[in-house]
Amino acid sequence: MQHEAVVWERISALFPSSRLHEIEELRFMSAYKFDAYEGYRTGDRFASNLLRFLSNFKGQELDDALTMATKIIFISAKEMHELSMEVYYKIKLKLLDIIINDKAAELEPWEYGKAYSKYYLDYLEKSLFVAMSDSSKIDYFRRHAQVDNESIISTYKIDVDALIQYGKKNEERNPHADYENKKFIFLIDDFSGSGYTFLRQLQKFHDRWYDHIKYRNIFFCPYIITDSAFEKISRSYSEQIPPEDGVSFEILPTLKIPLNHTVTDQNCMIFGESKIHPKNILSLCDTYYHESIEDDHTRKNGGVKYGFGNSGLLVVKHDNSPNDSLFLIWFKDHKCNTALRDWNPLFPRIPRHKNLK
Repeated sequence: MQHEAVVWERISALFPSSRLHEIEELRFMSAYKFDAYEGYRTGDRFASNLLRFLSNFKGQELDDALTMATKIIFISAKEMHELSMEVYYKIKLKLLDIIINDKAAELEPWEYGKAYSKYYLDYLEKSLFVAMSDSSKIDYFRRHAQVDNESIISTYKIDVDALIQYGKKNEERNPHADYENKKFIFLIDDFSGSGYTFLRQLQKFHDRWYDHIKYRNIFFCPYIITDSAFEKISRSYSEQIPPEDGVSFEILPTLKIPLNHTVTDQNCMIFGESKIHPKNILSLCDTYYHESIEDDHTRKNGGVKYGFGNSGLLVVKHDNSPNDSLFLIWFKDHKCNTALRDWNPLFPRIPRHKNLK
């Protein structure tokens, strides 16, 4: 703690006294949330990363870098768990809506209680919950939503034939294992920033699964989604799911990040009444960006200069920083082979598909 206090003193010394209240706010957020970031090395803390991050900049840039740090939206593990439960409540209500629509001949539009008591378990039995990433907290979702273990799939990349055969062996013990009769697919994920990644996953999922399981509905259930991702997925999903397959698609969002909470939006309101900071932050991106930090995947979708797909976010999740956020806060050259090999990120991102050696 003594060492950390010295670090905060060094940070404070970089700025005039008029900005000390912002540093105190960051110190509070460090203890409240930021220190729990899982991308930090053992024993590392937010304060030391902030000091190293600020060392990237000089002159007026320091003021803008500090402002950027104060506007980080950090999603903690507890908050993500709460969002996962909200997703389940939305799923539950959606199934009841489907029941009332299917049973319109006997149920009035407001008879949710009757729909639940008479049909809900049958419809739940025909539902399958599929994790789209290792960050989807699918185990927490299963335990606290009390969904049957046989109705949870930890990855959409599973061998579907093997899954069906496994289910047939267990149907007598558990009818939820009758995978061929699943009608409602709920794709669970924690975050969708640009929509590009999910659309690619959706096509892979449908190509892999539909020949084996003739489901009638796919619901994408992100804990957090941006307005731009919501709109992009809504416009483009039919390119991944051919209309002739007759599969209905819908997004069930929980927390939506509005467009004006992105640095790239002309109506950005992240920085309050000030109109200069968004441009200054983008200018920092322009100054320090280098094309060498891109890979084949990011190049196809606009690069990461202003966040993947130009998402313009300042969002950090407790378990990793999404590349949809500005590269300034997360880029770390693990292999020291780019022009930014000496860059010090605020919340270093752990790449999911690269060998870090």
